[in-house]
Amino acid sequence: MADLPAIDPPKPLTPASVGAAVASQVPRWLWRVLHPTQRLPFDEGRPGPWAPHLVTTDDGWRLPLYELAPGPAGAGEPVLLLHTLGLGPLSLAYGRHALARALARAGRRVFLAGTRLDGEARGPAGVSRTFEGSVDEDLPALVREVLARSGARRLLLVGHGLGGLQALGHVARMGDDHLVGLAVLGAPVAFDAPPDTLRQWLGASDWLPAGWSAPTRLVARLAGTVVDPDPVGLRRAADPVGPTLRGVLRHHAEDVPVGLLKQLRAWLTAGRLVEGEALRDYGRLLGRARCPLWMGLGVSDAWCPPEWALPLRGLWGGAQVKLWWWRDEDGHLDAVLRPEGVQALVQALEGWSGPLWGDCWHARSRSA
Repeated sequence: MADLPAIDPPKPLTPASVGAAVASQVPRWLWRVLHPTQRLPFDEGRPGPWAPHLVTTDDGWRLPLYELAPGPAGAGEPVLLLHTLGLGPLSLAYGRHALARALARAGRRVFLAGTRLDGEARGPAGVSRTFEGSVDEDLPALVREVLARSGARRLLLVGHGLGGLQALGHVARMGDDHLVGLAVLGAPVAFDAPPDTLRQWLGASDWLPAGWSAPTRLVARLAGTVVDPDPVGLRRAADPVGPTLRGVLRHHAEDVPVGLLKQLRAWLTAGRLVEGEALRDYGRLLGRARCPLWMGLGVSDAWCPPEWALPLRGLWGGAQVKLWWWRDEDGHLDAVLRPEGVQALVQALEGWSGPLWGDCWHARSRSA
């Protein structure tokens, strides 16, 4: 008689596992309690398993890089997406109308990058998660990996919020010969003086352990159910985009590392895009940029008011700068989560980047 395959015994219940299971359902319960008459689903479901490529940097960090295959509408030109503050790389691929999926349907080979600022990344013991490290080490490694996998010699770099600042820092440090263009959405380069309370709160980061992170993931999960409306760009909880927004906050929110809190304080204190110790002025270095720049802005973006983003035009060395405004009523996240916002964004990006793709490939090379 053939041996039957071994069956793993069920894992014993522990207080920690039970607590985690209960905690994962709290946002759903809160939503039903606070909005008993709503018939919309809480979210678009739990994301399925998705194994990333693992990219190793020169200083020993291992970074996740997710890939979406291109649809038949294009030749698989590579697009590298960088996400905003407080979310993870797969936030831009969550839901049927996600930005990454829409770009893939347009025929682009889409890559979603995680850096050392994301919880998925793993680095050497005792090494802090810093913005400077993500710019100097992570982005060069990620770009090399994308170009190697796509067979292209240039890519389109797209950054939203914090991802836009990482992209700008990368161009300031490494140049733009490897880019067909740079697109930034809601990316501030000038900052008003912060309120005293915020300055004091960020100043407390000096006293926190280097490996600590602010628990913004828990805050985001709760915000998706109780904020209606909110002041930072999230739409009404009962809005049709609600399931997508709540799913992103529930499944893809990230804690913010203390190294990034220190960087935020440096930007607000200096009033401009500088490295943490203010020894490096990224804005000044952008004068060397030559590739085309596309800027997406919104008048209702509380995370990046237009007056914080528009000074980039004067810093950019390249002659080609294109401004695109999303809908007046949309906030920071609507442009990349709301179906009509994503549709308008992809249409604008495709119209701008289309003429640039001819300089994407090596001679006699095309992506499979």
